[in-house]
Amino acid sequence: IDFGRRVWQPVKQRIDWRLVDGEGVRTVYLKFRSFIDFQGDVFAKSIFLDQTPPSKPVIISPTNGQKYLDVQPQISGTAEALTHVHVQIIRRDRQKVFIEADVSVDEKGAWKFTPITSIPAGSYLVRAAGKDAVGNISEYQELPFSIMDTTAPVAPVIIFPAQHSTLFTSTVVTNGTAEPFAKIIIFRDGVITYQATADENGAWSFAFPSLLENGVHAVEYLAVDAAF
Repeated sequence: IDFGRRVWQPVKQRIDWRLVDGEGVRTVYLKFRSFIDFQGDVFAKSIFLDQTPPSKPVIISPTNGQKYLDVQPQISGTAEALTHVHVQIIRRDRQKVFIEADVSVDEKGAWKFTPITSIPAGSYLVRAAGKDAVGNISEYQELPFSIMDTTAPVAPVIIFPAQHSTLFTSTVVTNGTAEPFAKIIIFRDGVITYQATADENGAWSFAFPSLLENGVHAVEYLAVDAAF
């Protein structure tokens, strides 16, 4: 290597060079020169420049739109062997990363991740990107899934009519409160007859479409949430 036309630089603890773009072997040569122009041996170090990201991982579980009762579902898939996968779980209504982790891919190309934090009921996206040893990152693969609400809603509150009340009209509008967006199933004399839906504040009402006959009637109410 001819250093005769090179620019000599003062010795520093660190000197940065920019390598020529493109894949392949790059070699850095180094030589020291004293202040009286005594030149030492040439040192060389070669590296392989890798700028190609790994292929996009495949997500096997969850499947597209899968619903889980488990609040710590296992996420799994395939990717390039002996690389890593960056996994993100994003809450869709907030567009915010809830959990993320780097997962190792085994020699057969399989990877899996089980959250150590319970995931609240709701709708989510799982995203996975391949990451190789030098830091190249692939595009993200993503699939939607949801965690189902396993907690039964509280019983609806009936504001009207009051229990054991006597009505002097056959046209009745019943109303009350419940969990927001819950469905209210109404039983009239033991038969599922009608359905109402609570609004975002939990308020609901329903006008019976037919006149009630004279006499005693039993009306019961059941709340069902979105997980039903």
